[in-house]
Amino acid sequence: LYIYDVATSKKKLITHSARVQSPVWAPDGSAIYLIQLNKGTQNIVRLDLTSLEFTKLTDFSHGETIFTPSLDATKTKLLFAFADKVQRGIYELDLASNSMNPILTNENADFRDPFASPDGKYIYFAADLDGIFNIYRASTSNYDNIEKVTGVLGGAFMPFVDQQDNLLYSEYVASGYKIRKASI
Repeated sequence: LYIYDVATSKKKLITHSARVQSPVWAPDGSAIYLIQLNKGTQNIVRLDLTSLEFTKLTDFSHGETIFTPSLDATKTKLLFAFADKVQRGIYELDLASNSMNPILTNENADFRDPFASPDGKYIYFAADLDGIFNIYRASTSNYDNIEKVTGVLGGAFMPFVDQQDNLLYSEYVASGYKIRKASI
C-alpha cells in the first residue's frame, strides 16, 4: 500500500507484502480500513497509520471473500459485499463493536458495490434481481424497500452518489465499460 501526496507528487510505501487492497480512510485520518488476503480467505483489517500495525476486524477462515468496502453516511460502519459460497450479499460492520450484520441478501440474486448516499437515506448497490445487473437503492430505514434506479441491458455497477444527487456508475455496453451519469 502506498500513500500518494497530490500536492508534492510523492508516494510513500506504507506496507510491504501485506496482501491488502481496497483502502478506505478512517474519518479522522488516523487509520485505513483494508481487505487483506491470507491463505485463500479475505478479512477486513484496520491499519493504524502511526504504529503501522494491523488489527483484524473480521475473523474468516474458510475461503470467504470481501468486495468493495465503503463507509456509511454516519462514518460508523463499513458497508461491503461478502460471499461465503456463491452469491454476494451486502453486509455492514459496526466499527465500534466489530459486529457484522447482513443487510441485503438473497440466495437467488447477487448484491454488490454498496455505496451510502451522502444524506444517509439510501444505500445504492448493483444487483441482478431480474437477471441483468442494474443499480438499485434501499432505504436505510427499511432495507426491504428496494427501488430499481437504472434499466440498462448490459449491466450497471459501482454506483457513486455526489452531493448534488447525481448518480455515477459503470455501465457495460458492447464496446466495453463506460462511465454514466444520471440525476436521481
